[in-house]
Amino acid sequence: MVGSLVVSAGLLRVFGREVAELPLVATSRQHQGKGYFQALFFCIEELLLSMGVELLVLPAAEEAESIWTKKLGFRKMSDERYSEFARDIQLTIFKGTSMLEKELHHATL
Repeated sequence: MVGSLVVSAGLLRVFGREVAELPLVATSRQHQGKGYFQALFFCIEELLLSMGVELLVLPAAEEAESIWTKKLGFRKMSDERYSEFARDIQLTIFKGTSMLEKELHHATL
């Protein structure tokens, strides 16, 4: 938030300790590129770590995939792995997106 204005938001779904999903994120156009989502994402990761969640997954549009992989540490999920999750969990997938995953670990100093 900036003052009382919400500038970045995300929808987070937690499926127990094994996996959480971040299917939707948005930052208002005038606040994009200022680090607000990165700050929100850091808080989401810390929350999930405190809950003992092991994996964060999300559907990424092709044009945003490099941001998730290069800046935020995600990797493309294999089709086999996606099939494993799809048997037990109804993950959100949008046409034209790839499922990405990130193992959650506490940072070591």
